[in-house]
Amino acid sequence: MQHSFNFPFQIGTGSEFISNKAFYNAHELKKGDILIFGSDGLFDNLYNQDVERISQSATADNKDLREFGQSLLQTT
Repeated sequence: MQHSFNFPFQIGTGSEFISNKAFYNAHELKKGDILIFGSDGLFDNLYNQDVERISQSATADNKDLREFGQSLLQTT
């Protein structure tokens, strides 16, 4: 939810919006799934397919989490 492009609703203390208007999404996870948490610093600078490509490359190369994070940072 957002007011307009790049102007999201702020939900929390002191906000006119209440938390029951927050977006909620549920997913069923399986062993081997990868969750990527990031802020706009990541997702404003990389397309979803770039994040997917980097994560597939990192898992194929058996990189640890630190190396995977560095791969994302070097791309942004």
